[in-house]
Amino acid sequence: SYYAPFVVRKNFFFPSIVSPFLVVGGTVVEAKMTFHDFHFSTRVFPNYISDVTIEDSNTTVAPILGGGVDFFPARLIRPRIEFRWIAGPTLHAGHKTLNTEIGLLSLSLFSAW
Repeated sequence: SYYAPFVVRKNFFFPSIVSPFLVVGGTVVEAKMTFHDFHFSTRVFPNYISDVTIEDSNTTVAPILGGGVDFFPARLIRPRIEFRWIAGPTLHAGHKTLNTEIGLLSLSLFSAW
């Protein structure tokens, strides 16, 4: 889960036809992972079932980095292409690993009143 993301954005060449920008910020990431390992064996004991549960969790502040391009930023309708990368913790439970990094690509239209 991501809580309270905050970003600062710096536009370059504003208000030209194409205006690239950079995004830097952070967010609170709460990551949880549970691994269940079930074993059923009739060799040791009849109907023997082994259930092992391993959990890992981490709550941390993760950086947000990104960038994109605003097209026609001084117009009423302006398209935008943006990519944001959010780093997250890596969790280990048993022999399983979960990487919580995420990359987001967005294509959008904005309107200025």
